[in-house]
Amino acid sequence: MGSSESDTATEKLKPPYGNVVWYEKFFELIRSKSWEKIDTAIIGANIIGGPNATMLFNGLRFLGLVENNGKTTPKLESLRVKGEEFRQNLKKVVEEAYADFLRTVALEQAKPEYVLNYFMKSYGYGEAAAQQAMKIFFYLAQEASIPFSNELVSAKVEKLSKSKSLAEGRKRETEASTSPLKTPEGIHLLKDGDITIWLPEGDKKAAIKAKDLIDYYIKHLEE
Repeated sequence: MGSSESDTATEKLKPPYGNVVWYEKFFELIRSKSWEKIDTAIIGANIIGGPNATMLFNGLRFLGLVENNGKTTPKLESLRVKGEEFRQNLKKVVEEAYADFLRTVALEQAKPEYVLNYFMKSYGYGEAAAQQAMKIFFYLAQEASIPFSNELVSAKVEKLSKSKSLAEGRKRETEASTSPLKTPEGIHLLKDGDITIWLPEGDKKAAIKAKDLIDYYIKHLEE
């Protein structure tokens, strides 16, 4: 069970859940200076506010990086580095905090549903919270170079690919809505601001009919 020295022996801290970005920003924050204390006020001013600040604070407590009063621990100080030293120190933090989980689930053979079920059964998380807890664990494990099964890697890659595809789709839609209109062959384009009219090229009858329709619409508006 992950906990800091000042936490009570009977308190069972739960694995962090929420947004991976909070932890990325946290690592950036602790490298910016040496912190004697990191509480919800500091988290709120630098990373995320409101109830999410408490969620992140409790996650840091689970990892043993802060005590219940916000005092930082030697484990946190050990992460104020980069490169291989950071990976090795983070690996120690993760292996100690998630000790129960790592003793129960064989990561190098695990399927995604095994991990999800563990978080739901062991900590009473709903599916959404359990999925968030999985994401944060995988992020920390990856940063610490802790190996896990190909199926877990594939699940992460597939989700990333889906997110990328959605983002690319939205980008194409935006580009299509903002790019100049292409005039089809045999069509004459009339455009003034946000008004666009398509007419057959060289067809005077179609132009007269379009004018009659516009005149009728104007008359209708004036009634």
